[in-house]
Amino acid sequence: MHELSIAEGIVRQIEELALKRNASRVASVRVEVGSLSGVDPEALRLAFPIAASGTLADGARLRLKKAPAVLRCRNCGKRSSCRGLGFAALCGYCRSPDVETVSGRSIIILDAEIEFADRARKNPMAAMSEPPQKAARGVEGRTKPKCVRRASSKSTARPNPEE
Repeated sequence: MHELSIAEGIVRQIEELALKRNASRVASVRVEVGSLSGVDPEALRLAFPIAASGTLADGARLRLKKAPAVLRCRNCGKRSSCRGLGFAALCGYCRSPDVETVSGRSIIILDAEIEFADRARKNPMAAMSEPPQKAARGVEGRTKPKCVRRASSKSTARPNPEE
């Protein structure tokens, strides 16, 4: 069950983010799992609480988003989704077997909700050294989350391509 080691990696990255931001706990984590990543989403869902036990992510909710494989046809040049085809991937337009995988092989931490012990803080934005940033979605291989504080006592961590 390699999903346990993947869950441990997710917890390690999110806990590192929470510690950098002096958070008291991680409330939830949202992860995108590619259909060709080789990860069973249900096994990851079962492994996450085990990996998070005793960490700042203990009790955090894992929200999984399944991402279909996207193929590019070398014959007609069009992109299409690969759903339920397994290893018999064909172009969705010309039915050519000469395709390459564009996306769907990765596991991406999309964001994490972290909480702070000091809920009475009036303006959490004042303690922030960098401005909030929007998440760029769907980029393969992105693993480093970055925190974006909201006006509430919670923050959202999102991947940052610059780090």
